[in-house]
Amino acid sequence: MNLAFLSLEYPHPSVGSSGGIGTSIRNLAQAYVKDGHRVFAFVMQRNFERFDDCGIDVIPVPTKVKLGGIIGVYLKSREIAKQVNQYIREYDIKYLEVPDWCGSPAFMSFDCPVVVKFHGSDAYFCHLDGRKQKLKNYCYEYLNIKRSQIYISVSQYTADLSKMIFHTGRKAFYVLPNGVNLENFKLGTARVTNSAPLVLYLGSVVRKKGCLQIPHIFNELQKTIPDAQLLLAGNDVPDILSGRKSTWELMYPLFHHPETVQWAGPKPYHEVREILLKADVCIFPSYAEALPMSWLEAMAMQKPIVVSNIGWANEIAEDGKEAFLVDPADTVAYAARIVTLLKDADLREKMGKLARIRIEEQFDIQIVARKHIKLYEDLLK
Repeated sequence: MNLAFLSLEYPHPSVGSSGGIGTSIRNLAQAYVKDGHRVFAFVMQRNFERFDDCGIDVIPVPTKVKLGGIIGVYLKSREIAKQVNQYIREYDIKYLEVPDWCGSPAFMSFDCPVVVKFHGSDAYFCHLDGRKQKLKNYCYEYLNIKRSQIYISVSQYTADLSKMIFHTGRKAFYVLPNGVNLENFKLGTARVTNSAPLVLYLGSVVRKKGCLQIPHIFNELQKTIPDAQLLLAGNDVPDILSGRKSTWELMYPLFHHPETVQWAGPKPYHEVREILLKADVCIFPSYAEALPMSWLEAMAMQKPIVVSNIGWANEIAEDGKEAFLVDPADTVAYAARIVTLLKDADLREKMGKLARIRIEEQFDIQIVARKHIKLYEDLLK
């Protein structure tokens, strides 16, 4: 079967920066290729040389339209759709997957069935953050969703909330999670021994991921384990509520002992495994996610994790078994869970092994990819 993705991002040096959506697309595309399918990744509004990425045909879909506003968006959409439809017809592409984020394909019509993947739209995250969304963004997302034929959500929580936000009625949502390419997260035999306990946060430095809670959690933790170190790795994102250009600059003054804290900045995807190897415990006190890749990757590396206890979290791990699930607003309780793990090496090892098993059984990308293909084959019938 020939399948394709349409996205604004793709995790490859030739394309540029990418986030969790790009990573999830590449993981799924690689799994399709491994099972004998042909895969295309169309990257919108980027200009680079077409290339092969481990069997994935990555194709730029640039636009020459310079006009802004809704007219510019419409003209760009028509130009992009025209290019993509040429490839759809040429290669007999059966399904095209598009993301829900910001509704970029809102004005596009395609010559094959369109699958909208719910990774968490702008409307979804605005709802979780308690922020007002720009009307135009909601309209773009609404049109994108209404024009698509198949709805796939990465979590049941995201599906249920998206149904409510976009008033989809009885339209069926198929829940198929993000997956981890376990070949990229091999455990190996070498153990990393830290001179002091190391806590890792991996992901964008942004309010919605609970980053402004991290200083308070870590200050509480250091009351019990004063030599603990904190490492953060990820993009620094502007803070929407305060208008500040850097969330890290908001965080840093809140640490009581900033000399024990290091922000490593954004890291290329191939270095994620090495960063995870260093950690004793990983923390993700997020308020807004769909099904976060960073959590799955930490679990794949057998790392014990302390995460938020909101919605999607229960679909990833069971509290006290593969992870500790805690209200991120309760910084004392959150810190206490980290302390429990740092003081008990056997518990860290046990929880980490159970986390890896969970990933292998439910979030291995090959398993997830075959569920996608089974769905597509059933729908074609």
